[in-house]
Amino acid sequence: MGILNDVWWLLGFLMAGPFLVPGAQSLIEGSYPTGALFLACGIGMLFLPEYIRWRLTGGNSVLERVPFLGSRTHQN
Repeated sequence: MGILNDVWWLLGFLMAGPFLVPGAQSLIEGSYPTGALFLACGIGMLFLPEYIRWRLTGGNSVLERVPFLGSRTHQN
């Protein structure tokens, strides 16, 4: 894992933070639908830079192990 991968993951954390913090706060306060929505958006934002990098460069990625996102050539 190189420095560029670290930058991509840091970018994901920076984008996901503003969604994850209110989501956790909403869950603590008892607003479950709002909290779940914010957490789902935060998780999506966490992986968005990695997904964009994977689609642009075509290199190896953590996302290749995800069933419906991975390469179709590895399936039988």
